[in-house]
Order: sequence, then structure tokens, then C-alpha cells
Amino acid sequence: SPGTYTGSPGDGDKTCRSCHGPGSTPEKSDAFSSDIPAKGYIPGATYTINLTLTESGRSKFGFECTSENSSGQKKGKFINISTSQTRTIGNTAPRITHVSTGASGGTKTWSFKWTAPATGTGDITFYSALNATNSNSNDDAGDNVYVNQHTVKEDLSAGIADYLSQLESKISI
Repeated sequence: SPGTYTGSPGDGDKTCRSCHGPGSTPEKSDAFSSDIPAKGYIPGATYTINLTLTESGRSKFGFECTSENSSGQKKGKFINISTSQTRTIGNTAPRITHVSTGASGGTKTWSFKWTAPATGTGDITFYSALNATNSNSNDDAGDNVYVNQHTVKEDLSAGIADYLSQLESKISI
């Protein structure tokens, strides 16, 4: 993805559908998963995010994801954990997208990290556009594009112990 095709307000609501043919862009509610606690993210903590798209008979998949506050401003930072699968877009990594598109069995999962923004940012919504292609570079009309929105709250009740538990994996003696 060249960038700004996440379906987010900050990206002008554009999705992969802009390049991958006409048609509707349905919601794919089960595409997003993460280890962000149910009570919310801890500011400055880093979490693992997974995006999964399954579509029978497809072997090429793509995505782009961003995170924004309620004003459509990019918040948080994406981090590659597999440069053969994903890459960040933008100077401060406000988006992440696919590199490798192939998959077997009609399913593709991308995993990457996200560092939460500073204290006081509030709710963050992850916007993702996902594409299951027909592998026919001459006919993008057969591609299926989906969108996903997932909102997480800021954990305002986090205490020192919560912050320390986030630091344990980053400290070595």
C-alpha cells in the first residue's frame, strides 16, 4: 500500500478500494486482535497487534493500518517485527502495511507492535483496510476489500505496578 488507505477519518476515509476496483467495502469485525488489556492501554507501553484475513480460494492478501484519536490525529507508533511481512509508512511510523502478500490455505495474518501514545491521549481507534485479491493484475474488480475499526481506551487507573510490569521486558541486568 502506498499509504493513506486505511479507511480512517485522518486518511480521508480512503481504502484499498480506491485502487482495487468498484464494489462495497464491508466490515470485517474479527480481523483485529491484540494483547492490549480489556481495561485499556497503558501510555508508552508496547503491544502486539495481529490482523488476520481469511477468504477461501484467495492466495494474495494486503492491508494497511493506522491509529487515531477522536480528532483524526495519528497517535502511537507502529514497529515492524518481521520486515519481510510488514513495513511502516511515514516519518513517525503512523501507519503500517504489508510487504509480503502471499498466503496458503486462504488465510493471512500479519503481526506487528504498537507503542501507545502519551498520557492524556484518550481513546484510540485502529483503522484497517484489508484486501483479498483475485491474483489477476489485469482485473482488480475481482478483489475483495474489507475495513475494520477497533477502539481501545486509555487505562486511567494504571498505577506504578502496571508501568513497572511493562518495563520488565525492557530491562536487563
